[in-house]
Amino acid sequence: MTQITHEFDCPVHGTFDYSVKFGEFPPASVCCTVKECGLESPWVPPRVGVVWKI
Repeated sequence: MTQITHEFDCPVHGTFDYSVKFGEFPPASVCCTVKECGLESPWVPPRVGVVWKI
């Protein structure tokens, strides 16, 4: 299974990576995975390369 890694921005820990299956859109937000934080963290659009249309 191929996955794509996206960045999300936790208000406490900053950016972290989260993977989704290839071909799926990234979720608008996910729970922070750093140190089991769990805060809702918004998706960070890519700065270079693929541009997602939301």
